[in-house]
Amino acid sequence: MLIFGVGITGSNFIQANQVKADTDYITPSKPWRYKYNSAYYYDLSTSSYYQDVWNSAINSWISNGFYWQKASNSSKTTLSSYDGSDDLSIAGKTNTKYNTSTGQIISNQVLLNRAALTAYGYSKSERVNVAEHELGHALGLAHNEPDSISVMNPANRSYSIQDCDVRGMNAIYSTPALFSVRDSGDIITVTTYMKIVPKSNR
Repeated sequence: MLIFGVGITGSNFIQANQVKADTDYITPSKPWRYKYNSAYYYDLSTSSYYQDVWNSAINSWISNGFYWQKASNSSKTTLSSYDGSDDLSIAGKTNTKYNTSTGQIISNQVLLNRAALTAYGYSKSERVNVAEHELGHALGLAHNEPDSISVMNPANRSYSIQDCDVRGMNAIYSTPALFSVRDSGDIITVTTYMKIVPKSNR
């Protein structure tokens, strides 16, 4: 269902626009983040096809205010793909290791499931949407609502980065994090998944 809404925040008016009722206005966040709204990454892809997919997704986030920077030889954030033929229900996943006390990211492994994306006929632009979604998890975004118009829709195939996702990113990175080398806390790894979407469902 679609609704029309006008909101007011402080003295600023939000222009009336069409909003899907089950889309969070601000995409929620995970408990981890980088220090600033920028981070280095290293692309481990061996094919030019997936290098192009990741490059398009990176550039989309950069144009929306998160400044991914390419590392020359290594980085705590890596991008790649894998043959997940044993689970074709998963389009992509991100393995995030972080400090539970501070939220500081220790490492991010960002992955696309080549087998599932091929089996369900994802176009190159749809694979870019999945890559944008997984990069959203890497920078600290959680899933928006099911059926939301958001790159962070938990079963997204059709949507690139939306205003709600940019607002979510800005909410996380409104101020720099105050990480310290003396910070203590459990270091855990969390895997977030994105579900596959059969083409007939969109």
